[in-house]
Amino acid sequence: MSTEPKKRGRPKKSQDKVVKKRGRPKKSQDKVVKKSRKGVGGRPKKTLSCLPKGWQEKVVEIGAAGGSDVEIRDYLNISEDLWDRFRLEEEEFSGTIKIARRKCQVWWERLGREACFMGGKDNPFNATVWIFNMKNRFKWSDRSEVNSTVSLSDELKSLADKLPD
Repeated sequence: MSTEPKKRGRPKKSQDKVVKKRGRPKKSQDKVVKKSRKGVGGRPKKTLSCLPKGWQEKVVEIGAAGGSDVEIRDYLNISEDLWDRFRLEEEEFSGTIKIARRKCQVWWERLGREACFMGGKDNPFNATVWIFNMKNRFKWSDRSEVNSTVSLSDELKSLADKLPD
């Protein structure tokens, strides 16, 4: 049998430093203090070099086929947060996404234009589905006109009637 006492707690690491209180040394007075590691924590930030080779061409290709931002994020295997950070911080990424989005909108608009002339029983086109898609993807909206005629003299009379005598 060993006469050494069992050690408790976590083992000391090389960056840990033992600090003793002044006075009579006792084991209970020893404190383990972690050295400061400011700016060192966590995983390194991802950069554009983490994306697949030739990502720019593939992203534009996805957009040109009518693909959404979600499809592009899936191809690049990145989160929505990283997508947002790249769009804000990386000019090359932001420019590529703008091109892909423009090509995506062109694809969907062309689909609707060509479908107007296709028709027929063999090639049905659901215009309602297409219109809702355009509204949701590209912020299209139905035009609403509001006509309002106000008689200024009537408004002034009603205001004058409300004034105290």
